[in-house]
Amino acid sequence: MAYKIISTEDDESIRKVLKYRLQKQGGYEITYASAAEDVLKQLSGIDLLILDSSPDKKGNELCAKIRELGCSIPIIILSAQAQNKDIEEGLGTGANSYLTKPYDAQKLLEEIKRVIGK
Repeated sequence: MAYKIISTEDDESIRKVLKYRLQKQGGYEITYASAAEDVLKQLSGIDLLILDSSPDKKGNELCAKIRELGCSIPIIILSAQAQNKDIEEGLGTGANSYLTKPYDAQKLLEEIKRVIGK
């Protein structure tokens, strides 16, 4: 049975690469959610969240909300925000990992395995 992942990535080209890498190379099942409400409705049926955190910090806000709900699902934040303060802020919201864009696909696969304990 494949691990189920939801991503909030909004860039179509990045979504295509993520889907290819995660499904074909990692054996994961990946779906996308464009709204926080959609993610919150699906929390019980997934194994990992990959949150896009753009300059508006929506991914960070969603991560904090999920943790406030008491949910311990593994969360990886992917962000173009690469300064130390951005990384610290993202991890401070309860994310298990924070990778900066552009990211190395192999590194993402390794982080997924690490945070889900595979």
